[in-house]
Order: sequence, then structure tokens, then C-alpha cells
Amino acid sequence: MRNSLFGDKDFTLWVLLRQAKDTVFKATEKEL
Repeated sequence: MRNSLFGDKDFTLWVLLRQAKDTVFKATEKEL
């Protein structure tokens, strides 16, 4: 599925960023 807004690299980066944010959020949640 191709989106004109995203190149494949951009989309992969975006997905990785979201996953990283989720991981960081869960990690900080455990600390609190």
C-alpha cells in the first residue's frame, strides 16, 4: 500500500518512532 505523502523509508521511520514512543511511555509508567 503506497501513500503519496510517505515514501517507504519515511513510513518505516514513522512506525519506528511510534514504537519507540510507546516503549518509552511504558518504561516511564513502570518507574512512576
